[in-house]
Amino acid sequence: MSARLLLLLLVLFALAPAGLAAEQVERDAAADFDAAVEAYRAGDHATARTLWEDLLVEPGLSDDERARICYGLGNLAFRGERFLEAVARYHATIELSPRHADAWHNLELARSRAGLEAADRGDLAATVERLLAAPTESELTRAGWLLLGLMVLVIAWEIRRGGLLPKVAAWGLLGLLAACLGLALVRGSDALERPAMVVASGGAPLRAEPDLGLEVTESLAPGERVDVLDQLGIWTRVRSGDATGWLEADRVLELFGPPQG
Repeated sequence: MSARLLLLLLVLFALAPAGLAAEQVERDAAADFDAAVEAYRAGDHATARTLWEDLLVEPGLSDDERARICYGLGNLAFRGERFLEAVARYHATIELSPRHADAWHNLELARSRAGLEAADRGDLAATVERLLAAPTESELTRAGWLLLGLMVLVIAWEIRRGGLLPKVAAWGLLGLLAACLGLALVRGSDALERPAMVVASGGAPLRAEPDLGLEVTESLAPGERVDVLDQLGIWTRVRSGDATGWLEADRVLELFGPPQG
């Protein structure tokens, strides 16, 4: 047996356990998701909620899988008349899967029940905003690489054959690539590291330190988006715009993290 073949066999043998472990994790996650769906359909909402919340923090899940989990949690919250929690879960679903029509429909219904204005205001600015948010991060990445590959081919064509058509095509592809990268950069700059939403009907008083005896520095409105910075017992430190402070953990829901409170 040649040294190269022996080395290849050793590498494959070393990687096999990791691959098997990943497949086992995927099978376990799928089984837990199916169990949560069955519990939901059977009316055992407590079990379904526990299974979905545990799944949501599992590493390695795709955006589509997490979107399905968030959507299920949103439906649970809506049926339990926890409308602000449902709003948060549907928003999370849409961030992961922007073209999820059912989540958009349920979001508007939940926001109405929670006394919040519509997410899609119906004007031109809202329509443009929704269109720009439609591509997912992975889709933008794939589109960028595809455009870059096409540019390389077109440039090679122009170098080999010349002519106006490849020049026009190259500039057109460059413009599309710039638009794709620009959209990705804008969305990345606006993204929160640990997005959360105020889910208490009375809002969330913000304090400089985790102490109920301190004066409230600012009050966050129900449904307001915040960025989670830290956790300390029953307190969560958040940032909202230029304001930073502590609020009670059960008043905010981290969209893609562990349940609060």
